Amino acid sequence: MPSAVICNPDVTEKIIRCFNELEINPVLIPRCNDVAFPVSGHPDIQVFSADDNLFCHRNIDRSFVNKSEKFYNIIICDEILSGNYPRDINFNCMTSGNFFFHKLNCTSEKILTYMKETGRTLVNVNQGYTGCSTLRTGVSIITSDTGIYEASVSAGIDSLLISSGNINLPGYKYGFIGGCSGISKNTVYLSGTLENHPDSEKIISFFKKNSLALKYLSDDTITDYGSFIIRDY
Repeated sequence: MPSAVICNPDVTEKIIRCFNELEINPVLIPRCNDVAFPVSGHPDIQVFSADDNLFCHRNIDRSFVNKSEKFYNIIICDEILSGNYPRDINFNCMTSGNFFFHKLNCTSEKILTYMKETGRTLVNVNQGYTGCSTLRTGVSIITSDTGIYEASVSAGIDSLLISSGNINLPGYKYGFIGGCSGISKNTVYLSGTLENHPDSEKIISFFKKNSLALKYLSDDTITDYGSFIIRDY
């Protein structure tokens, strides 16, 4: 079965074309009108993937579910998203190795249950937008959030702390490194180039140290689209 990537409907044609050339099928997630418009098409607001599963909010678009069933075991959760924090962060969590990071009193109950049943170590952080704040490679992370960085280092995870900002997110002052990225096998995909990012050399060196290839999906300025959630086979 071919790979797939869940994308924001606002991603550029360049990015769609690049994924198609890589034989990674783009699945565009419809906007969720229950959250703030600038993030209404962000996959990491609406869904969370773990192993073969895709956890979705209760009002997830059914056409999206039908398309995604080809690639995932779909789990519809009880939570209804809202534009009022923290009711928009239930799915914005992340795993690294055997660790699960989130603001745990806000995590979707079905996600928490699954993480406990599969033996993950739960790590609480104050940053509710844990997923979009963190570029995760499976065994290492990059973030601009000090709390996530310190928790990851304490867990023994190879971690890089970068400066805040310098990432586009229309409607907000700036976006986050996790929201620009996706990982497939040993390649990190970024929405645009790091050319104008002040920590570009540190980030590229970190990838090399972890034996990761870097692929720019476009030559545009790096933009937070709410993560590229890639399903490999």
